Amino acid sequence: MELIYGLLELVGLYVAAVAFGEFISWIPRYLQQDKEGFKYEIPTFLGQLLGGIIMANLPGGLVGDIPVDVSQFLREICLSIILIRAGLGLDLKILGTVGGTTLSLACIPCILEAIVAAVLCKLFKPSTPWGFCFALGFVQSAVSPAVVVPNVVSLNDSGYGVAKGIPTMILAACSIDVLLSVAGIGVSVDLAFSELEGGGNESQLTNSMIVLFSTVIGGTVAGYILGVLQAQVTLWACTDTDTDTDTGAMCLHQWLKTSTTRTVVLLLASLVIVTVATMLELEAGAYLCTMTMALMAAQGWNELATLPPGELDNTGADGHAVDLSTKPVSALCKELWVYCQPILLSLIGIQVIISDVESSDVAVSFGILIIAVLFRLAVTYGSVSTTGGHLNSSERLFVAISWFPKATAQAAFGSVVLDTASKMTDDANEARGEEIGKLILTTAVISILFTAPIGAIAIPMMGPRLLARAESGALPIPIPIEPEPEL
Repeated sequence: MELIYGLLELVGLYVAAVAFGEFISWIPRYLQQDKEGFKYEIPTFLGQLLGGIIMANLPGGLVGDIPVDVSQFLREICLSIILIRAGLGLDLKILGTVGGTTLSLACIPCILEAIVAAVLCKLFKPSTPWGFCFALGFVQSAVSPAVVVPNVVSLNDSGYGVAKGIPTMILAACSIDVLLSVAGIGVSVDLAFSELEGGGNESQLTNSMIVLFSTVIGGTVAGYILGVLQAQVTLWACTDTDTDTDTGAMCLHQWLKTSTTRTVVLLLASLVIVTVATMLELEAGAYLCTMTMALMAAQGWNELATLPPGELDNTGADGHAVDLSTKPVSALCKELWVYCQPILLSLIGIQVIISDVESSDVAVSFGILIIAVLFRLAVTYGSVSTTGGHLNSSERLFVAISWFPKATAQAAFGSVVLDTASKMTDDANEARGEEIGKLILTTAVISILFTAPIGAIAIPMMGPRLLARAESGALPIPIPIEPEPEL
């Protein structure tokens, strides 16, 4: 009976999250309906996050019976989709040709903000192990493609900054920033729990570092193999000619070519990898494995799509040609995310019980966020000043403004420490992990609530003021991460 109540509460939570999200996004549209020129939008995911927080804190325990295991499993599904989309959005050719400015923009602000946030966490909470400090730092430091990409693409379409390739630079840097952040979060979380369970023992910590390094390398190699294998299966389905008289084999081949099948296989493989790795506390390898798998599968599929028509049989069950590229798979993942986003945001929101949140944690989270973001703004301006000699001061300022909003990684990984701590067998370590996990979750939620709306307003507002507009209009640019519907 409790399970039924929990599922009903989950459905109610989903409906409330969707309703709050639509209401929040409707407010600016209503206020600006007669306004011309610059218009701002408030992302729907803010309302979905607030909806979860409100539902959890209303009297009556409206969402108190949602099973913890179900909640964690749903978040793992959402995380799998995020990792797959990140992998599909990476392009090895683009990454291989990015300039020094793009590389410095992607790496320097992300890494330095994580270090600053970790040091601040240690200063404000001296008893916090360094591994958890860096876990908080990397969770906070990731920039959000959900806020940055749609607004930058809109400016590009209007011709702003196109002459100097500023939109292209920002979009390419997004893909590298995601990769760095995911790797940093996974390594930090694994190291943090190894440090906690080892009690600071140097020999055990050294062994944990060796295991962690092996996990990262092994996860990357496994992802490479799985991705290449999926692309090869698609190639086999398009080239095996022995199925002309075998109806069953022909149907199998046609089924393997479809974007739906390729998407489902990617998602199931990712879900198994993330679930098993979470149980074994090997998150770093799982995250890199999933992203690498999607990346290599995408590269293989895109290469198949460029082959001459006569070399492959890409005929589908309906007799029409099947698009073998990554585009239909990315489109399906995007559609899936539209439905999964309210689940993730609302489930993150219901973990924020206001009466249980320590006022000191809120103060620490605000302090870390404000200092680290101001530092990030200065570092971003400085990094493009050093390597981006072709950019003037106004353009550097715009890049800095566009490079601080938080949302995607914070929603996906904000609760990972709490989830991992809840599975520990040692009660003392579990309590310690949950204490630190609540601080990281509070920091992640505050980061989303304050930086996402500011970024969503500041980027489209400051772009036309700080960037020069190309006289010939916008030029086509490669988009390394496909624009998110929201998060």
